[in-house]
Amino acid sequence: MNRKQLFKNIKNELKSIDIAEVARRLDLFETLHIDEHTLLGNCITRHGSEHGRCFGLKHGGNYFNCFSCGVGGDIFKLVELARNVEFKSAMQWLIENFRPELLSEFDKFDIKPPNCDNGSRYTEAALYEEIVENFKPQLYEQQGREALRYLVEERHYDAEALRRTEWLYFPPTGEIREYLQDRHKNDGDIIKSRIKELHLNGYFGDNFRLAFPYRDRWGRITGFIKRAICSRGADLTTHDGKEHTGVRWDSTSGLEKTDLFNLHNCRRQNSIIVVEGYPDAIYLTACGIPNIVAVGQGNLSEKHLEGIRSYSINRAIICFDNDKPKEDGIITGVANADKAVGLLMEKSDVEVFVIDPRKMRSLSKPERHVKDPDEYFVENGLNALRSFFANEPESAAKWQAKRLAEKHNLTNDIQKSEYWAETAKCYAGINTINFRYGEDFIAATVEASGYSRETVATELETHRERKIVADMNKDIENTLIQGLDDRDIDKIEAGLKEIRAKYSADQVEHSLDYNFDSLLNEALCENITGLKTGFECFDGTEEMEKFRIKEGGVTIVAGNSGVGKTTLMLNIFLNMIEEYPDKTFIFFTLEESAKALQFKMINRKAQITLNQNSNTRAIIKHMKETPREQWNCGIKAAVETLRCQASSNRFKIIDENYDVNDLVAAITRLRQRYNIGAIFIDYIQKLQINSKAVPGQSKSQMSREFATNQLRLQKISEIVRNHTQQMDVAVIMGSQLNKEGQIREAMDIFHDANLVLTISEVTRKELEDLTGRGLYEPRKNKARYIDVNANSGKRTKAKKNPEDDLVVLDRRLLTIEKGRDIGAHEKMLLHFTGHILKLSDRPERGQNADIDVNDLLAIE
Repeated sequence: MNRKQLFKNIKNELKSIDIAEVARRLDLFETLHIDEHTLLGNCITRHGSEHGRCFGLKHGGNYFNCFSCGVGGDIFKLVELARNVEFKSAMQWLIENFRPELLSEFDKFDIKPPNCDNGSRYTEAALYEEIVENFKPQLYEQQGREALRYLVEERHYDAEALRRTEWLYFPPTGEIREYLQDRHKNDGDIIKSRIKELHLNGYFGDNFRLAFPYRDRWGRITGFIKRAICSRGADLTTHDGKEHTGVRWDSTSGLEKTDLFNLHNCRRQNSIIVVEGYPDAIYLTACGIPNIVAVGQGNLSEKHLEGIRSYSINRAIICFDNDKPKEDGIITGVANADKAVGLLMEKSDVEVFVIDPRKMRSLSKPERHVKDPDEYFVENGLNALRSFFANEPESAAKWQAKRLAEKHNLTNDIQKSEYWAETAKCYAGINTINFRYGEDFIAATVEASGYSRETVATELETHRERKIVADMNKDIENTLIQGLDDRDIDKIEAGLKEIRAKYSADQVEHSLDYNFDSLLNEALCENITGLKTGFECFDGTEEMEKFRIKEGGVTIVAGNSGVGKTTLMLNIFLNMIEEYPDKTFIFFTLEESAKALQFKMINRKAQITLNQNSNTRAIIKHMKETPREQWNCGIKAAVETLRCQASSNRFKIIDENYDVNDLVAAITRLRQRYNIGAIFIDYIQKLQINSKAVPGQSKSQMSREFATNQLRLQKISEIVRNHTQQMDVAVIMGSQLNKEGQIREAMDIFHDANLVLTISEVTRKELEDLTGRGLYEPRKNKARYIDVNANSGKRTKAKKNPEDDLVVLDRRLLTIEKGRDIGAHEKMLLHFTGHILKLSDRPERGQNADIDVNDLLAIE
């Protein structure tokens, strides 16, 4: 990633912070009060105000404006004014307070202030909000009767669903300005002037009575899309004297469309469905499909990709219009889908799928033409549309390969040659971050061409490598020319470094040189200490370090079911979050939901007891049945701490059901975005592997090769280990033990790991061993213990019984089963407070500090 894009990403990350939270941190809430979706109060510039309501923070668009003095801006401008600082200092303050993990990257940039903005576009956005607020209800009154008739009778929209959309009656512009001027009659001349200048018409003039707002990714209105109120459009003459027939659409002049339409409603969505029509996105969102965006009458562009990146969207489904073929046979929607797929696959990290527009049809009358998702919904119903979106998408790489074959007659040698040239060019442009694209493309090309997989793969890979080398040489040439023209050797070195990083990712540059001193110096500059677990018995002290979790290696946490494997991982996870505030820790939970794990974290953080037997469930019950302001103070504090840490990207919990390929791809993307401390995976036996994980193998071949869980886990372990080394990130992975106390199903997991820890219950014999070796100092205290019945597995209260299978309830044994550069079979005792899920070096209040083996017989 080049420096320009990196800086843009940092800005976008900061702009996503809620402006209300920024105002809270700036102590502005003393002068602001809530009014619907706006915080109103006196202006931040401290001028006088008759009612103390001229200044507003807009939650929806993440901006502020003053209707008295006209000042307005985004969160950067808010910090500049509140703290009386320059743009760079405002950025730094936001990073330090909300995104501290970005500080190291931020320090690398020479920050220049953006172009001066007098706040007019934010005032314009606020005025547009008032237009929506006032004239949307009029669509359902006498004034909007004709506009509503068009939507209900001609577009067949449900009237109740329409009320959940932002369609509005758009009266003549003179009426709109009159309303705004009356509303702001007591405000300053600046606002009155901006009302006069407000863009309300487009090229086709004041001829449309139906509209909806266009919002950017943050929700700020940038203008209006206007619609004629009849299906065929309007016949009109424009200001330049030209006559037009069938004009259906217009937009206010100056409308910004740099973000996909409706993207602001897709926050926290993993995937988006990209359609052409704006009405499709509006209406289907209101009907319960929350992740639809639209490109409008234009094509998907590179500008749109920035908004997609800023929302961390993982998957895009292209579903463009089913237009009727033109005279030359081209179907516009299909051609537009080709362009969109090519752009997304080459320029983004999003996984792309396509629905062939020609699949849209009436289910009851297949001969009836259905043009777009909007019509498909009206024709077939909501459930049918949901099924269509769920079942019809196919891999974009397959789509591309099939489309190339469609365009050529492969029985003609000339066309076949053209086909291979276009196919090779298309394959070379595929983003290598998702290697499954290449496999899908090759498989579809094999099917279409009839050639063997080996022939196709060799042809395409050879062309791709040639193209990459040619591109690299061109980049080197341009870098040298620019650097020599400027006589700037530093610029050349920086440019060559970026080129090296860019093309090494494509595995073009394979350095065979070995330099002992260079490698040694590089290693000495790295952090070689590793990560602490938060347990002193494992970590040691500052004066005497013991063990560490290796970065760039796999650590296995193994245990029998129910002993505390997940609890140990959760404790290490929380300890590391506290220990390393500049890093992000990721927990992939494959066994339970993110919600369940989050409540466990609250339990662990709160450290309060509501129920000795089921404390987490008791906390959930308390939180559900008690008003937030009356929550237990420990729970409140835990929730607030975790909320702050999550909002600062200190941790993320992901419960997506990934296969191993998707998992490592997700880790790669996270590694690019955040300063990753460690990745937790709970647990390996839950990971799956599909046929795409091994290039060139069919499902039947896969089923034979991975006929047993051992073989499946062997491959999964290998994939995780290889990617861990490449990304230089610590991976801490849970694993179950079998009855013999070995890692279940595959000792390959054991051999691939750098460190293997097991957690187990502490038996009387183990406690005697530890005491005898002087690692555990006995005292005359009573201990709670149980007797494990070896046959039934049931636990019962024990009477006086000196047998070795007595188990101490409030202890767990942590054992290093394997450690590279670490002595294996080290044993450590941890205090275990089960109901609050806590493991520690020290006992909780009221818990036995130490146990004398002889006192095990004394039961409380």
